[in-house]
Amino acid sequence: MQAAVALMLLTIPSPVSANPVADTVVAAPAPHLGPVPIPASLLPDGPAAGPASTGQDTTRRTAAIEYSSFYGTRLKIHQVLSYTMLPLFALQYASGNQILEYGNAAPDWAQSVHGPTASMLAGVFAVNTVTGAWNLWDSRKDPAGRSRRYVHSALMFIADAGFVYTGVLSSQAETSYDARQQHRNMAIASMSVATASWLMMLLWKD
Repeated sequence: MQAAVALMLLTIPSPVSANPVADTVVAAPAPHLGPVPIPASLLPDGPAAGPASTGQDTTRRTAAIEYSSFYGTRLKIHQVLSYTMLPLFALQYASGNQILEYGNAAPDWAQSVHGPTASMLAGVFAVNTVTGAWNLWDSRKDPAGRSRRYVHSALMFIADAGFVYTGVLSSQAETSYDARQQHRNMAIASMSVATASWLMMLLWKD
């Protein structure tokens, strides 16, 4: 009997422990995955442009302005003749006033000076128109002083037209009082425009 009980006890399975032995193998930590960069070709604006991405020098350089070899010579001639303009204006105005007031009884100096002075002014304006227009074309690509040059040229072209019309009226002024008045007024207006343009070039510096 005792032998049978002992045999039954041996056949009963032992209880399983509620706390199994922990695995002693330490698991490697999972690698940290950062954000994956998006390829530049998939960006909405494409790859960023710049010195770092292209390797090219993006510094803007001002293109050199080239002038013809005779630019300085024409400018000197233009400037020297412009200084003769005011004395000729004074002589022309003074002699013209005498002729307008006294007619054939005007002083000899006024009658002898008025015609040659008008011719000299015509020569000065002809040469300065050519040299000024030529240099204006040469300097067309130079932004420095461009507004000043264009305003000066426009005023002098207006004065040129006024002097031409003044000369046309001169033949009629000998016999017509109204033509003499128009001749005088147009001459004064043209002198005023030319003088303002000349002073502008002296005072307007940029």
